[in-house]
Amino acid sequence: MLVIFVIIGYLLFDDGGILLLEKQFVEVLTHEKTSLFASLLTAITRVMEEILHQHPRHLELENTHLYFGYRPPFIFVLIVDSENEIYEKLADTIARDLAEADLNPEEMHVSDIARQAAKRIIDHHIAKTPLLVVDLKALANIIKTTSEFIRNRIRSGFPVRKPKTIEIKPTKVKPTKPKLKSFENLIELYFDGKLSDVVKYAPGFFVGDYADLARILYAKAGLILRLYDPKVWAPPLEQLYGVSTEISDEIARRVLIAETEMFARLPSETPFSIYLRHSDEISVVLQGEDLRATVYEILFNPIPIAPFLNMIIRKYENRSRYMFCLAKENLMLLKMLRQKPRNVDEWLLAFSETKTAFEKSLKERDHLLDHHYHVLLSTLIWGMLTPDITVEDGFKLIDHFVSDIKKYQKELEERSERIMITHKAWNIIWVYNVLMRVLLEATPPEERRNLLDELQRRVLDSAKYFSDLLERRRIPIYLYYVTLISLISLYTRIGVEHNTVPDDIIEILPEFVPSDIQNLFEIAPQSFYQYYLCFLETLGNIALFIDLHVVRTNLLMKIAHLLEKVADAMSDVPIYKFLAKLFAFRFYMLVDSKEARNAANRLLSEAEKEFSPFLIHIFKRLYEFHSKSTQEEL
Repeated sequence: MLVIFVIIGYLLFDDGGILLLEKQFVEVLTHEKTSLFASLLTAITRVMEEILHQHPRHLELENTHLYFGYRPPFIFVLIVDSENEIYEKLADTIARDLAEADLNPEEMHVSDIARQAAKRIIDHHIAKTPLLVVDLKALANIIKTTSEFIRNRIRSGFPVRKPKTIEIKPTKVKPTKPKLKSFENLIELYFDGKLSDVVKYAPGFFVGDYADLARILYAKAGLILRLYDPKVWAPPLEQLYGVSTEISDEIARRVLIAETEMFARLPSETPFSIYLRHSDEISVVLQGEDLRATVYEILFNPIPIAPFLNMIIRKYENRSRYMFCLAKENLMLLKMLRQKPRNVDEWLLAFSETKTAFEKSLKERDHLLDHHYHVLLSTLIWGMLTPDITVEDGFKLIDHFVSDIKKYQKELEERSERIMITHKAWNIIWVYNVLMRVLLEATPPEERRNLLDELQRRVLDSAKYFSDLLERRRIPIYLYYVTLISLISLYTRIGVEHNTVPDDIIEILPEFVPSDIQNLFEIAPQSFYQYYLCFLETLGNIALFIDLHVVRTNLLMKIAHLLEKVADAMSDVPIYKFLAKLFAFRFYMLVDSKEARNAANRLLSEAEKEFSPFLIHIFKRLYEFHSKSTQEEL
């Protein structure tokens, strides 16, 4: 039995059992290659009298589950692929809101306006339904159990490990004699980015009026040091945990313990989620003029909240280049994620400023070079979203990356001892899943070979590096999952071009979906959607090689549908919306069915209204190529 958590569609009846609305989100075929949705509608209609009499909440059929919501004058039926209590609650909520909207079933029989009003209520609730990682695990298990029907499997030796949760035993850090004249000198060391010195001298203030603040600075600086390459010394996790647990300030203690535990397990909270939960209390502290306010600014910088970052930028522009650079960098990242450039001129101005700052840092060989490179790369990606960027200019942008940025990256590696792991991870994610992905899909198949061979080597080297970081506990566990699945998705995409499937990746995928990663949906949504997006693409790339037609078709349709859900969920983040729609479009084009082709045409039409001429060109190149190809040629 296929077990995949996907909403197939819904039915709305009046309380007399007469059908008012029906909607199918994704086509699913029975083993006889007929429509499962149509079969269910026929079956429900036949037993409607029993449903009206017994009011079942949940019915389990061979390949589907039906969840019923009852609120006079409506009966709402949600059709999904497997059992989950979230769908029972969803059916109840939709039935309740339909009833409270005072919609009249009799009007819905004759009025399209009334039917559309009901559809808006239903679709709104379904769109808000969280994407569940159990969906990914179910899909991964199906692919693993049907692996004997997957052709062209090879052992790739891809270096991926399943992270193990560890317990951190706190180790006390003893106070030392003060070696600085004042606590303000310790803060100045942090402002100068001298984090090792902060860790070295902070214990001199562990006794006395500044004990709490000194421990906050010690833990904050130590945690940042752990985010550098292992060649840079950092305090052991046990010491960081021990210092953090001795902080009396509850908010600061929770923030630093949460950050420390990220190296040991998947998080249940992050500094961002703690800030949101206690924003009123934190605002009161930040409004003060004392040292506690300053240390709180250090503690939460660079939290991804624009008003906070703007405050740091204004306050520290002429006081601390380090604090200023952290805030400026993350404000640019927020801008890249949340909005498109209004026009080419706005993007060129931003690019000119970031490139000038990077080249100045490169020339001076200062410790902020890594941060400036990260901003430069994100600004380049932001340019791809410019509404009026032409096809020609878009490719010039990619060419600039391939030539100049590769040169910058080499110099960065050679000159900067401190390259943050978070930067390395997200730089790889953006380069491989945005810039290089666009280049890959736009390059004619016959010209891809050199690009693919180079990419494959880089992906394997990067996967080995990040797996080594995991062993050393120098990368947060959640970031390892996000980074590795991003690399795996590109690796399996390359495999499609080489007509091979990595068998070892098929085996590990079900284990690469820990239930706790669902926590990221609430506390780190960007990471959650990056993980979800790349996991789906990985599954789709492998599913293309399944020789069972019905299984292959159903999997690809459901994967494409879930990718569209990602696009809807990230509608306010243009770059993810583009990627999710592009991936969904590709899989629809690779399914040989009328339903899939209609979905692909719909996405192409939407792309022409939403994206720049350059990004539309990528969709059209895919359309032209796959229109000439068949599933059997893959």
